[in-house]
Amino acid sequence: MKPVCLVFGAGAGIGGTVAKKFAKERYHSFLCRRSDQEGLDSLIGDIESSGGSASGQLINAIEENAIEE
Repeated sequence: MKPVCLVFGAGAGIGGTVAKKFAKERYHSFLCRRSDQEGLDSLIGDIESSGGSASGQLINAIEENAIEE
């Protein structure tokens, strides 16, 4: 089974860099970002074009009930 890295705040800064580094180490990076679907898709595309594995979801992690069980 492939290890997974969950990254909240996966934007163009630190979060995106962390996601890319884990992807280079053969983790699947699951990216969470509050807004900007286009930016999220771009980051996923960057990781995948470098041979990594990534997916993601827009989510506001501080919003109560943001994640349904």
